Amino acid sequence: MYSRKDRQLNETRKIDIRVGTFPNASGSAVFAFGDTIVFTAVDGPKPVLPKHLEDQNGLLIRFKYDMLPFSTEERAKLGLNRRDIEISEVVKEVLEGTIIRNKLPRLMVDIYAYVISADAGTRTAAINAASLACASAGLPMYDLVCALSVGKVGDSLVADLDKYEEDYEEGATDMPVAWLLKEDKILLLQLDGEVSYEEFEKLLDLSKEKAKQIHELQEKALRGKYESKS
Repeated sequence: MYSRKDRQLNETRKIDIRVGTFPNASGSAVFAFGDTIVFTAVDGPKPVLPKHLEDQNGLLIRFKYDMLPFSTEERAKLGLNRRDIEISEVVKEVLEGTIIRNKLPRLMVDIYAYVISADAGTRTAAINAASLACASAGLPMYDLVCALSVGKVGDSLVADLDKYEEDYEEGATDMPVAWLLKEDKILLLQLDGEVSYEEFEKLLDLSKEKAKQIHELQEKALRGKYESKS
């Protein structure tokens, strides 16, 4: 049976959230799962350029995810690779499911997410950070998005896998999930590996339980931002 030295199997790593970190951005946030740290910034809403991309029915969302060269030991090159582009599209689709786009027709917003330290779970950390940054920018939203990875390490079901667990030699399954809790809706569900149907149901329940905890921390961080200004 797999066990952890630093936390229980159903616990996330320490979560650190900061909102309004970059004063020149429309909205910004930093979100960390332990040693995985992502900062995000929002530029907009603003007029659409080039003009032909304008959507008369709703807000145009552009999202860029990138891992900085020093975020991992192996990565050396600056710039987007295929994985970065794929994650950018995934997170963009998640944000399109939570931002009320039809309230901002003919406008656009650029959202940037940069991983400054990576120890697995970067896409879910990016989703959480981007959701907070959009809220701090005043974008109309159905709710904050809460995301984390759950999965199976060896024979154990776990929350918030780190890099060691993703690469566990006896086998691991990683399942990123993003929840829109007020709508009881899943905006992202991916599965890298194999689990039984019973295990899948348990992992979904675990992800929802932890998403509620993340949501509380997100709301606390947002309140802290506005209370500090009052």
